[in-house]
Amino acid sequence: AGWLAVGCIVVPATTLMQQETPAALMGRVGSTMMSVVFGAQILGLILSGQIANRLGVERVFAYCAVLIVVLMVIGKLFMEPKPHTPATTSA
Repeated sequence: AGWLAVGCIVVPATTLMQQETPAALMGRVGSTMMSVVFGAQILGLILSGQIANRLGVERVFAYCAVLIVVLMVIGKLFMEPKPHTPATTSA
């Protein structure tokens, strides 16, 4: 079920990045985003190993599951696409 939760975060974030990034900057922004994601994965592995040594592997998985759900809720609340309203002109 974890892959489903992560998909609920990664897919909307990537979609938002692609919608908001100018075409001329898509490669740079995409590369930067992937660098941040891969860096976070390395940091997560290091931290989870340290936490698992102190608290146990089961707690690490439980905390990660809770964190993923919290991030999904935050993403749903704050990253919903805003409806585009046509600009009105006053005469």
